[in-house]
Amino acid sequence: MFTADGYACDEEDHIVVPRETVEKLASFEAVIAYFDRADFKVPPFVITDEPPTASNDAGDAP
Repeated sequence: MFTADGYACDEEDHIVVPRETVEKLASFEAVIAYFDRADFKVPPFVITDEPPTASNDAGDAP
């Protein structure tokens, strides 16, 4: 299981929602909204020897 931005997913990139989270969300609509928020493309991980700048500094990532 991989966790990124608070969302867990399995090896096939399926979002995994723990029972406790579903109970806290308390409605089908809230669970669907959770899946919608988790549905984003993770940007590629890039290693470079360039020094950080305002345009490539990881701290500026959304």
